[in-house]
Amino acid sequence: MSYLESGTHTAQLSVSAKPRRVGTPTVPSLRASAARTGVAAVPGVKVAAARVLFGAILGLGTVVCGLNAHAASDTSSPAPPDRQWMKTSADLIRDGKVPDALARLREVNQPESADWHNLMGYAFRKQTPPDLERSEFHYTSALRIKADHRGALEYYGELLLMKNDLTGAEAMLQRLSRACIFGCGEHRDLKEAIERYRKGK
Repeated sequence: MSYLESGTHTAQLSVSAKPRRVGTPTVPSLRASAARTGVAAVPGVKVAAARVLFGAILGLGTVVCGLNAHAASDTSSPAPPDRQWMKTSADLIRDGKVPDALARLREVNQPESADWHNLMGYAFRKQTPPDLERSEFHYTSALRIKADHRGALEYYGELLLMKNDLTGAEAMLQRLSRACIFGCGEHRDLKEAIERYRKGK
């Protein structure tokens, strides 16, 4: 029974009773009605406000529950690996400390990572003498995992130039053009390497 329905019996008039002016119910009268009917007597505006607040609380609860469920589902996946090894290995290679870089990469050992294969290929290409066969293996492995890996596309293109495979290098440049829609350093560097190669022929 609604608030209006529960309160009508307190003000029912017989057909013969003299009509009287009915004004806005006061707070005391509403409280008295609530005491008799067991229904919370809240003025209409306050009821609407309470409903809005209650709806907001329910909505917030739904969001929180959704976030908790998402967090719980993430616990089934492995935590993101520490990526510091990438910077450390790349810095070692640039400093000419390729054996140290290879040792670090082998310690990390992430054959499922395209970044790991890319750095392994980079290290083998930069060692003295270069191990182009092992380098190529790691570059192609990286591109099997992530076909648009920009670093692997650039470095593999440079390796192909070392093998005098200009056509292959240009194919890597074309793939970089698609991977770098708005341009990128990898595309620029490989393009410059191809231009230098052509001038040297």
